[in-house]
Amino acid sequence: MALNEEFPATDKSNGDAKSKADMLNNEAGLLAQRGETERALALLEESLAIEGSIGDAQGKADTLNNMAGLLAQRGEVERAMELLEESLTIKDSIGDAQGKADTLSNMAWLLAQRGESERAASLLKESLAIKDSIGDAQGKADTLNNMAGLLAQRGEVERAIELLEESLKIDESIGDIKGKAATLDNLAGLLERRGDDERAIELLKESLAIKDSIGDNRGKAATLHTIALILMIGGDEEQALGLWSESLKICYQIGDSLLAEDILSVIKQVVEVSKISEDLFLDRDFYGCSY
Repeated sequence: MALNEEFPATDKSNGDAKSKADMLNNEAGLLAQRGETERALALLEESLAIEGSIGDAQGKADTLNNMAGLLAQRGEVERAMELLEESLTIKDSIGDAQGKADTLSNMAWLLAQRGESERAASLLKESLAIKDSIGDAQGKADTLNNMAGLLAQRGEVERAIELLEESLKIDESIGDIKGKAATLDNLAGLLERRGDDERAIELLKESLAIKDSIGDNRGKAATLHTIALILMIGGDEEQALGLWSESLKICYQIGDSLLAEDILSVIKQVVEVSKISEDLFLDRDFYGCSY
């Protein structure tokens, strides 16, 4: 190249364009968190146009996934599925196995939401095989949990429990304590469903200990609530009310009004049939209520 020739601007301009597309995606994510879905979608569409113009296949596929998520949130499931299928085609063509597996999982979730459990299960199996082949242990554990959820919806509780137990082993082997707690919660729910309340409570207490150790106060309050429900159904009213009291105290301290109201609604039903005073449970000052 002669000294007086200009260097091609392609790489630099493409780099600048990609940076802009990434920035638009990040800004869209922040807007989505604030509930500004329309503005977020507009930015993602702008990002998508840039990625298409510079041939950024990976970026385009990722943006299509993000757009699909927002469209699904506002009920446009068919359009969301179309975008995910387009993203899947791209990820397959560029050899992005991880991305393909994740997109298959997203598609399965949407299919499950509209009642197509058979197709959803099929896509999850495909996703699971990919995650297994690339050594994505975390992804495999998550997918096993999702598959178990589908099976449970279809009444295949025993098979669902088997998958959750497999997921639990993976969680333990990779040291994923948050994942372990979530899997324990799911397992407990299925065990309670088949009448094994004692074992369900054991697992919930194990999950509770994990949440306590990592400072997950909301998770701790929710688990206390779940244990209390099982105990109440089993006739242990006194212990159940004690756990609800503990759960409420956490809710008020962290300002979780939704969970607190859920617990209070259950307690009021109990009060109506048991004639126990509800004054203590309604005294928010006693718990250090922050809202």
